[in-house]
Amino acid sequence: MTARVALWELLADDSGLNALGIDRTTLFNTNSVDSPEARPFAAIRWAQTFPEFGLIKRQSFSVWVHDKGKDYSRIDLILKRIDAILTDAVHVEGSDGSKISTFDDQGASDDLIDDGYGTITRNTTWQALPR
Repeated sequence: MTARVALWELLADDSGLNALGIDRTTLFNTNSVDSPEARPFAAIRWAQTFPEFGLIKRQSFSVWVHDKGKDYSRIDLILKRIDAILTDAVHVEGSDGSKISTFDDQGASDDLIDDGYGTITRNTTWQALPR
């Protein structure tokens, strides 16, 4: 079982992120939507796994936040809120029964531009320990 649902629900249902424009209608899993129209929006991109113990593996993921314009201030606020949520989260369970024990911060990106979406963007990278 993966931790996709547990992470998505943790972020999509957070009132602090909702106030910043990230909610169930603006948070996506990578490749789940072609051209989101809302700004800001965020996408979770799952990446490689790393052995932890037994069959348990840590899994890397990034949360990419996109916005319009040239000012990264709202993106920075959203990333700061995501970092606070994940830093404090322990034993998160998704509605599908997926569970994440802990999250480990791996850092954030530079200020970037996404020509495909026509947005400015940054991301924060973490590792999740599903169970």
